[in-house]
Amino acid sequence: MRSQYYQTIAKAWDQLDIAVFGIGSPEIKGEEAWRGFYGDAVIDELEDGKVAGDICSRFYDGNGVSVHTGISDRTLTIELEQIKRARYSIGVAESQEKASGILGALNGGYMNVLVTTEETAQKILE
Repeated sequence: MRSQYYQTIAKAWDQLDIAVFGIGSPEIKGEEAWRGFYGDAVIDELEDGKVAGDICSRFYDGNGVSVHTGISDRTLTIELEQIKRARYSIGVAESQEKASGILGALNGGYMNVLVTTEETAQKILE
């Protein structure tokens, strides 16, 4: 975190005009890559019902409130509040399993543009 390279990147996050990001959800089943990336302990923590989704490995609940997890302090990535301040914050996600993550991101004000499929949009509207 003290390196010049990280500091340069971290400062750029405060000046974002456009942010494009994917939205994750612990409801996606059979995603071994996700389990391999985060590990069983973190996955179990995410599946306890508090986490609705994530953006850049920053987790939040269904109301969009940030949820501190076992990896929060070890994650070097943009903060949700920095994404929220971007002029255009564009979330990209599709699948019915991601509906809770998308709704949490909308409720938290983390995106003002959503790119998704008609099927996913119908699930969100339900």
